Amino acid sequence: MKSPFSLLVLLICISCNQRPDSSASSANVKKDSTVNKETENLSTKLETLDDIKKEHNAILSGIKDGSIDSVAYQYNCHEEKRGTITFFKKEEHLQMVKHSYGEYDHHEASDQYFVKDSALFFVFLKQLYWSFDSASPEEGGTQDKITEKRIYILNGQAMQCLEKNYVELSYSKTNPNPATIANKEVKCTSLKPIKTEFEKLLMFEKNKGKGCPFD
Repeated sequence: MKSPFSLLVLLICISCNQRPDSSASSANVKKDSTVNKETENLSTKLETLDDIKKEHNAILSGIKDGSIDSVAYQYNCHEEKRGTITFFKKEEHLQMVKHSYGEYDHHEASDQYFVKDSALFFVFLKQLYWSFDSASPEEGGTQDKITEKRIYILNGQAMQCLEKNYVELSYSKTNPNPATIANKEVKCTSLKPIKTEFEKLLMFEKNKGKGCPFD
């Protein structure tokens, strides 16, 4: 018959043999953490048009709720073109650049460049040309001819391009609601002019808003 002391030693040995390997457990946790991090990184990549739309909306929401900071610079290029360039950043990472400007007397525009990981993924261009309207029932009535362009970019290539055109009359109470006007898909052209313009805006920021960004 075994003594109580012998039974106690036997139970302790069995318990030690059944204890899980802490180093193996730690390795598994680390491995799982790495996998989760890689999965998280993959999920943030823009791979579809829907991904672009979600990222675009997220940036607009961040600007609206103040979680994305901004700094603006004004310029005047020889009294011919003048405007404001605003840079939106989150934790020093560029999210969007907005360029609002007027050129000569009858042209106004607002260009928005959306950025992820230092690369363009969406561009919104809005141009307005105004003129006096001879059909106006009141003196000095004007008409604005407006064009909106939306360019979706994946891996440096324009994947889809949309356009809408409409007219607003200064004297009309029934001007169209731009949000209700359908976009028309158009053939995408080279992104080179857009990228060149965008690079000039970035250089303007590096120069602390000094001079004309388009000289």
